[in-house]
Amino acid sequence: MSKFLRKPLLCFMLLPIAAIPHVRAQAGPPEAVLHYADLVLYNGKVLKADERFTLAEAIAVRDGKFLAVGSNQEILPLAGPRTQRIDLNGRCVIPGFVETHLHQAHVGNGATERGRKRLEMKTVERALEELRAELKGLEPGKWLVVGGPRSDVFYKLTIKELDAVSPQNPLAIINMNEEALVNSLALKEAAIPRDTPGYILDPQTAEPTGHLARWASGTLIYEKLPWPPLTEELLQEQKDMLKILHSK
Repeated sequence: MSKFLRKPLLCFMLLPIAAIPHVRAQAGPPEAVLHYADLVLYNGKVLKADERFTLAEAIAVRDGKFLAVGSNQEILPLAGPRTQRIDLNGRCVIPGFVETHLHQAHVGNGATERGRKRLEMKTVERALEELRAELKGLEPGKWLVVGGPRSDVFYKLTIKELDAVSPQNPLAIINMNEEALVNSLALKEAAIPRDTPGYILDPQTAEPTGHLARWASGTLIYEKLPWPPLTEELLQEQKDMLKILHSK
């Protein structure tokens, strides 16, 4: 066969081969489903938080990021064999909403709430009487941790008064888990450095006032206070708290 005849034949054979990738790319699946979503929520009310606050029915999530938002018909095909599917049954989804005031630490730290008695503390004298009553029969060296309302009385109490009423027991009055008032034994046991933010000193004497706030109170409450005995009642309370948190 002459060179003249071979060249057209070669071109004829190469044309279909070069066209194959293009044909396959056109017939293949959309880019969005080359990897299926990890999670698909559907049949709900998804607040898109756009200018009109429009609603969608479903969302798809992959690698912790939103893959797509749209109708059930658009989103469900993005689910593969291993995708977790959740039927919202009309419930609302608010993407990006962050609860910034949820006291989750209460679930894990029983010392912050469980077994703590709250004092009325209507007056300084009444607060000291209540403390004496709680200290009766308490073994020397054991902590007494009670709650108190955010009131003038809480701020009027002094470390000297607490030392006088509780000379043998570390004493802590917790105010809304944000502030604490302690006696000298509690300060010694907790061993919180004086330069900790919220460790309040007397401006004239530079001695501790017994009042702790912010970081200092958090260190006391979540790191230093003794934990109560792990009883069945305490475990059940924590399980109930977890159920409440998961239901929100």
